[in-house]
Amino acid sequence: MKNRRILIPGGALLFTILLTIAYLRVQDATAKCSFQAHDLTTASTEEIGTAAVQYSCSQFQTDGKTDVLLVRMVEDSDLVELGLDPDNICKDRPLRLVIVQGDFTSKTGLQKKESKYKYISYIFDLATGSPMSWATSRNGGAFRKLLDDPTLPDDPIVVAPRLLTPDPRVEQSLSKSKEPSSKRPSCGNDSPAPTIAP
Repeated sequence: MKNRRILIPGGALLFTILLTIAYLRVQDATAKCSFQAHDLTTASTEEIGTAAVQYSCSQFQTDGKTDVLLVRMVEDSDLVELGLDPDNICKDRPLRLVIVQGDFTSKTGLQKKESKYKYISYIFDLATGSPMSWATSRNGGAFRKLLDDPTLPDDPIVVAPRLLTPDPRVEQSLSKSKEPSSKRPSCGNDSPAPTIAP
């Protein structure tokens, strides 16, 4: 009977230790995922990469380690290629392109369908310390040129083929509804089209 009494407290002690270790791991993971936007204008490349990892962890379910593959300055000549309109970005804003690799899952849409990605790119506005845009890639093919890695496989096309092919009926209806260009008012870029009173 004494042996059983010794085993029960020992088992309880072992359970308490394991529970404490599990709790500390959760707390450590939570600390690593706690993204707080803050000024990164004087931050090192490593600190910007860490911010991207924390942002990824806060926005996606992550499994395993997240690696920072690229952190580089975004030049004015890069903006259009990165899908950004130069007219909408202040010149005094320092920007950094960051690409991370890991196992990311997001739930999107009304049905909360899971989408899995291996790569995420961010354009960080260093003044605000948060991403101004981001893009995902399942296999890395979308970032082949940026990462200078021709071995990255293409991403699957996720748009239904019928949406990729123009419907000839729509094109015909559009061509029939066009007015001759001579009758269209010339309004300039920001001026509203003139209206005709009844």
